[in-house]
Amino acid sequence: MSKTAKAKSSSQPSHQAQLAINAANRASEKLRERKRALGQKLVVWQEGKVVQIEP
Repeated sequence: MSKTAKAKSSSQPSHQAQLAINAANRASEKLRERKRALGQKLVVWQEGKVVQIEP
């Protein structure tokens, strides 16, 4: 295995993965704020079913 192909042994996500997680979290919060302002429910997949939840 080359040096660049070695997997990290730490439990922390890589820098790029952390950036993606942060972007997803920001997008999720923005969507929640928008749904809340419009008085709409969020539609999500939960335990194998589609459910509506309050933002």
